Amino acid sequence: MLYLLIRVREHRIGLARAGEAEQRSEDQRLLCAWNRFPRRGRKVPVKASVVRPDNYTIDAQAWGRLIWMVSGAQGSSATMTVGKCFIKPGCANPPHYHPNCDEVLHVLRGHIEHRVDDEYVEMTSGDTISIPSGRIHNARNIGTEEAEFMISFSSADRQVVGE
Repeated sequence: MLYLLIRVREHRIGLARAGEAEQRSEDQRLLCAWNRFPRRGRKVPVKASVVRPDNYTIDAQAWGRLIWMVSGAQGSSATMTVGKCFIKPGCANPPHYHPNCDEVLHVLRGHIEHRVDDEYVEMTSGDTISIPSGRIHNARNIGTEEAEFMISFSSADRQVVGE
């Protein structure tokens, strides 16, 4: 894909090359193929937007809090949900699953035990886990400080069951 983009860019800039007429024809063919290639969100243009902390949605829980930065409900994305999760020491969020999206969790701070179905894994700062749609999971803070992690979902309308 990168090769294709470089070739198209070279053509647009008009770099002189040996066999330029043949190359131009090949580049035009590649450009046409690129334009036919379906890309996610191509039919639904979404304006790029900066979401400031004043516009975050905060969801306080007994075990910690969720901060939503980007989502369909906020009007900042048509394809994703992004937020942060904070879990107090010794606490856990309830087991749950997402029927309509995958989740990626990246630990920024703290020490957690993360459960996916019947598997448990300890995670610390810098660790990332990908959780497929429909898998029951939760995180428990096993450290002495508040755990903080980024969470992102493959849907702008993240659905949750069991929380």
